Amino acid sequence: MVRANLPEFGRITGEPWHDRPLAIIGAGPSLADFDFTIFRNRKFRVLAIKEIMFEMPWADCGFSLDRPFLYRRYPDLERATLPTILAADNQLPRNHPVFERENITMIEKGSGDLLSDDPAVVNSCSTSGFGGLNVAHIKEAKRIALFGFDYSVSRDREGERHHYNDEKYAHHNRSNRRYWPRWATRYDLVAAQLQSAGREVINACPASAITAFPKVSISEGLAYLSSCG
Repeated sequence: MVRANLPEFGRITGEPWHDRPLAIIGAGPSLADFDFTIFRNRKFRVLAIKEIMFEMPWADCGFSLDRPFLYRRYPDLERATLPTILAADNQLPRNHPVFERENITMIEKGSGDLLSDDPAVVNSCSTSGFGGLNVAHIKEAKRIALFGFDYSVSRDREGERHHYNDEKYAHHNRSNRRYWPRWATRYDLVAAQLQSAGREVINACPASAITAFPKVSISEGLAYLSSCG
């Protein structure tokens, strides 16, 4: 039982994001060697997923629902000032110092297949990318472009590449690759939900395993965001 004097989960608050388009930046290999400053000082918002938030300390918001990431990168989270939303379940001790960080909002991680409408809960469907899309839905973003949402492995002259920077992801369990096709299909379940809510989503990764949203190139994704601003 959680003691009453320990912090409780919070909720996503603040002004809605429907006034400007939103770029959600994942860590897929399609962003390998990418200049992330291209996303800076634009007329759209930026939501950075997991490690990407440390590449973009100027982003509007960071997000993760990965408990190992929280433990592994907590020293970086402690130094960061980026407004950040972290989702966790009750396996995370409520006395963890992350609950005391002023720039971090801790919310409950749910397990539903659809996107949560509750600002106190983000559904995961196994990945922080999906959870980030749930944050965008709760914040009422109307026009959304996904970047780095590969859910697949790319190959280049150096061999297989699983993430935008495999050196930074050396910890990653590559056996998870067998789950990626299944995780990609989770987006099929929420495409109609997003459309009904008035959300338009494009996927700026032509090689992505996610087929629920129209695919465009990175440059086309940036042009889309600029045209919606």
